[in-house]
Amino acid sequence: MASDGYEQVEPNSPVDDPFHIVKERIQVSVRQLEADMATWRELLKRTNTNINAAFQRLTRSAKSQLKHLKANTRKLNATITAVESQRSRFPGIDDIELADRKQFVTQTRAVIDGYQKLLVDPATKAKKAEDRRKVAQLRGATMDTFASTDFTSGEFERTLAEQQQQQEEMEEKQDMVLDDMSTALQRLALTAEGIDCELAEHKE
Repeated sequence: MASDGYEQVEPNSPVDDPFHIVKERIQVSVRQLEADMATWRELLKRTNTNINAAFQRLTRSAKSQLKHLKANTRKLNATITAVESQRSRFPGIDDIELADRKQFVTQTRAVIDGYQKLLVDPATKAKKAEDRRKVAQLRGATMDTFASTDFTSGEFERTLAEQQQQQEEMEEKQDMVLDDMSTALQRLALTAEGIDCELAEHKE
């Protein structure tokens, strides 16, 4: 998803016009969502989503983020409606500024709609269904093997050791993904702190 239209802005509207404050929050949220969904896409393509904990956590997180973004976008649109219905109260907001605000809301809704569709896209559902099928087949094959084969004690231990090693390797890869996410979230937190400082300075 492109992030055009989400550049930083300087709040310069009246105290009773909260548009820019809400817009800043949405900008931060969109950047975080974009980073999370980039990781989500990679995990969707190269991992088994049925057993990948990072993918499952990101899916839940994305749904929650989209819910909050929709709520904030509704609030943002409400400020536009308020300005339109009381133009004399906001002399500093001309037609061009109002059009820019409407465009931002439209862009944000497009981002939300795009990611919501991606989460339930037929291709996404097909990949997840295929992953579930593979896991079911693997579990069935493993159970059949143990049931139909006379394992010696040593062979049984080696099999368990191999499975444990595979599990550890998978968890190590997941930890690397989570570390990358943590770094990205730290950068976003610093950005949010900077925005809060700017807002505080303008209020003073």
